[in-house]
Formats: sequence, C-alpha cells, structure tokens
Amino acid sequence: MKTLRKVVPAALLLGFSATAALPQISKSGNGYLFRMKFTKGVISKYQMTATTSLPTGGSMPFSTPFSQKVLSVANGVATVEFTVGPPVVNGQAQGKPTIQTLKLDSKGKIVGGSASQQVSNITFPDKPVGIGGTWSGEMAGPGQMGAGGKLTATYKLVAVKKVGNLDVAVVSSTVKGGGSGMTITGSGESMLRLSDGSLQSSNIKMTVTMPGQNGGKPMKLNSTVTVKRV
Repeated sequence: MKTLRKVVPAALLLGFSATAALPQISKSGNGYLFRMKFTKGVISKYQMTATTSLPTGGSMPFSTPFSQKVLSVANGVATVEFTVGPPVVNGQAQGKPTIQTLKLDSKGKIVGGSASQQVSNITFPDKPVGIGGTWSGEMAGPGQMGAGGKLTATYKLVAVKKVGNLDVAVVSSTVKGGGSGMTITGSGESMLRLSDGSLQSSNIKMTVTMPGQNGGKPMKLNSTVTVKRV
C-alpha cells in the first residue's frame, strides 16, 4: 500500500499535466492558434480529486492542490514556479508541497529548469488547429518509471462554445506511455477559457498498470480524475 500511495499520485499528476496544459487560444484563419500567455505575477490555483479502484477491492481517494505562478517574462520565455501538494491519500497528507521553477516558451516547451514526475508540459502545434484537428507531443515519464520512460499525448479540438458567461474551447485528449514495466493510459475532456487560455475544468479517466510483485499478475488501477479552478 505504501508503494501505491507514492506511485499512483505521481502517475495521476503526470497524466493530468499531459492533458491540461494552459494555452492562450485565438482565432486565426479557419482555425485557432494555441500559445502560452504569460503575465508576471499571475497565479492560477486548482484542486485535483481522484478515486482509484484497488485490485484488493475498495478504492483509494486522492486529492491535491496545485498552482503555478509566473515569476518573470523575458523575450517570450517565462519563469514559472509550480507548487504541487501536499497530496492527501485516504485522508492522510503525504509529505510536503513540491516546488519547482521552470522556464517555458510560448508553445509550452520546457527550455530551462528540471522537470520531475509532478510537472510536465506539452509543446503546442506550430500552426492553427481547426475544429476536429489534432496534435501530439511527448514528455518524460515519472521518476518511478525509471530512465527512458515517456508519455505521448494526443489532443483534439472538439468545439468552441459558450458555457454560462464564458467562451471556452473543448479539447479531448488521450495519453499513453510507460517504462520499467509500468504503463499509463488515459482519456478525457477539458474546457479552456478563450480569454486567457486558462483551464476551467477537466475530467479524465486513467489506468495505471504496475508489475506484479515477485513475478505475480500485474496490478491494474483505474482512476477517475476531476480538476477544478479555485
């Protein structure tokens, strides 16, 4: 159980980051251009909640706050501080918040700093994407996967519409990858605000498959993840 408490939260956080990067979305010709919008001092805060079914029966609830703060912007590159946690598993806080500082360009590519299993971004397409259009990217897998692990995420722009008083882009996504015997797959849908590209909400279903102990049957953990802006 201790291993699950460490690995599952890390996998969920990474899988979510692959499906919920924060672009600015603007109309361009027959499509929409996705770019990161950075403003010094802006802080975005979120709450992730998840429920994971266990192979022994029952479920493991998990939640964590996370935020990102733009420290500075220079020549189109932002220095961003990411704070994740502390995660809460089965009602118990696990450790302390993790704080990392990364440099991101306008397409969301990490160009400085060191990414870990808890913070990762995906590079956005060079050209505008029309309704129904897709793009993809790769990122390193979580530390528990070992060297060489990676995830591949594929996005699809489903619609641009109004929800309440907000104009949003609806983006579906799938993610898959692994390493060292572990695999992660997932799919879901996110709503992004057109005004600044920030995440409004997201719902994701994920499956983490881990090697069985002592050569036993692999463990498959199914999770439902919800993220809301706070």
